[in-house]
Amino acid sequence: MADELDNEMNLSKGRLEGLSDGIFAFAMTLLVITLIPMEVNATAVFGPEIINSLLSAFSLWILGFLVLGAFWLDHHVQYHPIQKVDRIFIWTNLILLMFVTLLPFSISFAARYGQPMLGKQIFYANILAIGLCMSLQWGYATAGRRLVKPTLKRVQIQKITYTIAIIPVVSLIALSFALAGIWWGGVFFLTLPFLKLGVGYMSAGWKDTEN
Repeated sequence: MADELDNEMNLSKGRLEGLSDGIFAFAMTLLVITLIPMEVNATAVFGPEIINSLLSAFSLWILGFLVLGAFWLDHHVQYHPIQKVDRIFIWTNLILLMFVTLLPFSISFAARYGQPMLGKQIFYANILAIGLCMSLQWGYATAGRRLVKPTLKRVQIQKITYTIAIIPVVSLIALSFALAGIWWGGVFFLTLPFLKLGVGYMSAGWKDTEN
């Protein structure tokens, strides 16, 4: 009886997906506030310092928007073969969304804080947390085909697994560079489109070894 009640109380896949899309859209919109540097006010003199601050904020905004867009696309790809959700999956998704809503703050912190390396470390760590949550969620859903379609092929699971893992791996590399005091680690995010295309190209030749 308790199990039946639990099943009735579970959110549907559609409602969870709708919540996720809304939060991703809100976070991507909220990123625009990071374009307002702290130094700009009514009496500020528009000079090299403000221009550099604006350029730094603008570059972080572009990176944050594109990374969130890539996460949203991976989230959509991940949800397509999922047939049902349970409480563990729901809570994992809520934790993922918690880190998504935190990203505008971490970008703003990175752009405005007096110690730029610490700001970048927090920003990259935030991206890493989102990626790890998404990978954990997918791993849980596909273990024993717990929540995905029974007909989903192993190669399809592997393709999505590798695709989702790209952003956390790149963010871990960027974070490692930032922790080492190397400021240009963020350039590794420019490889994301090529890595994702590479996974798609290589997966076309994969064969399903499952009986």
